[in-house]
Amino acid sequence: MRQKHKIPAFTLSEILVVLAITSIVIALAFTVLNLITKQFTVMRTRYEERTEVTKFKQRLLFDFEKGSDVSWNERQQELAITIKEEIVSYEFASDYVLRDRDTIPFTVQNTQFYYKGEEIEEGVVDGLEVTMIIRGNTVRFFVSREVDAQQSIQEIWE
Repeated sequence: MRQKHKIPAFTLSEILVVLAITSIVIALAFTVLNLITKQFTVMRTRYEERTEVTKFKQRLLFDFEKGSDVSWNERQQELAITIKEEIVSYEFASDYVLRDRDTIPFTVQNTQFYYKGEEIEEGVVDGLEVTMIIRGNTVRFFVSREVDAQQSIQEIWE
């Protein structure tokens, strides 16, 4: 009589089931990894946009506060800020803002200039409201400065 020796092993159908389940798990893992990568990319892009807007706002505020004279020229679309005998100019176009030789690629939707709380068309400025569109999002900010004594005295004499 012959004795059958069975070798403990998996059958072909069991191995195919394990391979199918493993491939489903791997496909889900790659899908989730792809979604997470896209989310990180969106978050990084938004962070970079916010950082650029914040840098621009801080630079404009710094120039505003340090400037002894700030004036807006409507015809040239130029904001001139005098800082220690040097003039820093901001040119506002629809697709960019030009600060001296630096180009800042923001879509400027609207700019409003103020002097002593009143909106002005041209002349001396002590406040500026900028509305920009960045990737479909509207960003608004306001910078202002106090009118110094020298500027007030010049207004009285004029």
